[in-house]
Order: sequence, then structure tokens, then C-alpha cells
Amino acid sequence: MDSSIEATVKQAREYIDADDVVELKRLIEEAPELLGWKDPEWGEPLILATTSYANYPGLEHEETWNRLECAKLLLDAGAVFDSRVYLRTLDTGAREMLAFFERRGLLPDNLRIASALGDLARVRSFFSDNG
Repeated sequence: MDSSIEATVKQAREYIDADDVVELKRLIEEAPELLGWKDPEWGEPLILATTSYANYPGLEHEETWNRLECAKLLLDAGAVFDSRVYLRTLDTGAREMLAFFERRGLLPDNLRIASALGDLARVRSFFSDNG
């Protein structure tokens, strides 16, 4: 990775970790290439840094380990979003983050998503009357 973008990505991740939306916004304005950046080894987009890396389910942990405001900022600015983002969100039980992605129209319509969101009517729609 180019050392200048590497340093910029590192700074962006530090701002995300600190939940510093003001500095993250400033950095994106200075380096809009961050929005399309993907890790050269894993192909992960920067927005993935807004989600928890470990399984800490439960509302009392969601705000501690996820950065919803940073995710909003990145998406509003046009950041790349892919399935790894919502799959990690599903795996960690970050319901508020998942609901945000749903409101943005970023999630597929499937049973796992409907279940995670607690949408019983939608869950039922995946089954026939015969079970």
C-alpha cells in the first residue's frame, strides 16, 4: 500500500475507534479516496472498521463496540459498502447498526436479516402456510 494512503487509512481508523465524527469528516474531505479504499490484502472497505470485531451481543455492548455515527458519515459521503459489513454486524448482534443499514436499503431480503431485526411478520413471509 502506498505509504501516504496507508497513513491516512490508519488515521481514519483511529478516528473511527475514538468515535470522532468531526475529525473523520475533516479527513474524508481532505482525502476522499478513503471512501473507495479497500484493504489490499483482504479487500475490506473502510466502513468495516465501524463494526465490532468480536461477538459482544446485547444492547449494553453495541454502543461500546460499534461506531454508528461514523458509519452514517461514511455512507452519507459515499463509502463503499459490501456484504462483509452487514455479515459482521449480524454475527455480533449489533441490532441498531443492522436496523440502520436496513433503513438505508443496504441489506438483502432474507430470513436471517428478518430474524435479526425481530421482524416476525417478515420472518413468517419466508414460510408457506404448510410450514
